[in-house]
Amino acid sequence: MGDPTPSRPAFEWDDDLPAVRHTRSSSDQDGAPDADDGGPAPDLQFTAEVVEWRGPAPFHFLVVPEEECAWLTEVMREVTYGWGMVPVTGRVGETDFSTSLWPRQGSFYVPLKDAVRRAEGIELGDPVTVSLTIRSG
Repeated sequence: MGDPTPSRPAFEWDDDLPAVRHTRSSSDQDGAPDADDGGPAPDLQFTAEVVEWRGPAPFHFLVVPEEECAWLTEVMREVTYGWGMVPVTGRVGETDFSTSLWPRQGSFYVPLKDAVRRAEGIELGDPVTVSLTIRSG
């Protein structure tokens, strides 16, 4: 399945960056914005299981699939504000949020804030579909 060519990129692309968004299609039942919903298509859309990382306090994340991580690594230098963090806006179900993707062990992690998890009834281990749009500037 080929990746769609963006009609409007989320940020200004340099000539050396790929002009393709890696968006996985999903059904309209998941509540995530699709191009069919009339809004701009997200840069990334995928479903992943909620995982926990224990530091001083537990954090809940979705791990970005490998295919999308390769693309994110390419565009990261254009949007990171430091340490490889990639600022994004996201949507899970009917809940919109802002966060930054955390680079970790060759992957990127999407932090799921407590407010998002509470609003959508999300628990550890649940499969969650998330739509992400990279923020720049």
